[in-house]
Amino acid sequence: MASQPVLASGVVGPGFIAMDAEGSPVKLSDYRGKVVVLDFWASWCVPCKASMPHANAVVKKLQRLKLPVVLLAVDDGEERMPFDAWVRANSHKYSSIHFLHVAKKGSVSTSMYMVSGIPTQFVIDASGVIRDSIIGYDGPTKALENAIRLALK
Repeated sequence: MASQPVLASGVVGPGFIAMDAEGSPVKLSDYRGKVVVLDFWASWCVPCKASMPHANAVVKKLQRLKLPVVLLAVDDGEERMPFDAWVRANSHKYSSIHFLHVAKKGSVSTSMYMVSGIPTQFVIDASGVIRDSIIGYDGPTKALENAIRLALK
């Protein structure tokens, strides 16, 4: 289990640009007005992949309730080829996850969000403020849904 991220709740989540699976640029600020679950992961990370079904289900449940929630899975821990291969083979299982890649290793996760281990999720409210973070994955709990619901208030 990783230690607590240095970037704490109550601060504005730093903006960044990543490339989506089709190679188009996506900015965090594109999602202002929605609660964003920012999930740092990599295709080689076993707990990251294990957490995806649960995160996808939570976000899908809230989206079905017409709540403004989006899940951005950001990989800045590996080269583009392994990311592309994994996303091509697996993204169809995760309809509520937007997979993004940043070419410069650690430039968003470690440099901007001070992440020391993955998976790490940040729940960012509609105004861009970090409301909570979840480090690691020990199986499905109510933590993610509770954090999102609080950020929606």
